[in-house]
Amino acid sequence: INLLFYALFAVILFISGTVPALGATFTVNYEYARSDSNPGDCICDNGEGLCSVNTAVQEANACPGADDISVPTGTHFVSTISISDSVVIYGTGSSATILNADGTYDFTVAESVSASLLGLQLTGDWRSIVNNGTLSLNNAMVTGITPSGIFINYSPITNRPTGTLIISNSVIDGNTSNAAPPNVRGGAIDNSGSLTITSSTFSNNSSPLGCGGAILNGGLNAEVMITGSHF
Repeated sequence: INLLFYALFAVILFISGTVPALGATFTVNYEYARSDSNPGDCICDNGEGLCSVNTAVQEANACPGADDISVPTGTHFVSTISISDSVVIYGTGSSATILNADGTYDFTVAESVSASLLGLQLTGDWRSIVNNGTLSLNNAMVTGITPSGIFINYSPITNRPTGTLIISNSVIDGNTSNAAPPNVRGGAIDNSGSLTITSSTFSNNSSPLGCGGAILNGGLNAEVMITGSHF
């Protein structure tokens, strides 16, 4: 009787749509940006059997549940990455797996969305990394980013009021903000949300025309907690 009860209960949950969707795992096999041929089928494929970082993110956004994206060693040339569904993107190490913005592109995390970057390096022509949700950088590196174009008055990393940014065991190095007054910004991070930094290194970041060589913390709800890190 108990088994029958639990079976019926599971069916009711499934029909009502209250069972959490299981995420998918996508494995990148191509280093240049491509679009997914059929977003939502939970298969990372540009139509030719190729799965790039951009293909995988596009499919992860459309596929229900929190997904994983495995990125192999090498330099991956990416275009704009807009994360609208929770995802973990992991590489083989911050000096081994590199996401290089091949042009002036931006990286954004939507509000109420969780994104984790593990063992990756972000570099190249990113206009800015903008977090509105929860963004975690673990064993990661952000280096050589100077916002440009419509993001010229941004910091390389912008944590919005709705954002939670968690940086651990990571290196934030050689980034620059060219924002000019009154748009003062930090050389690495402009924080107006919640920022936690643990066991990380900030070096060679600059804001020649603004303020805050590494971090500018401002806003009514802005908060920063830093432990075991070097600046």
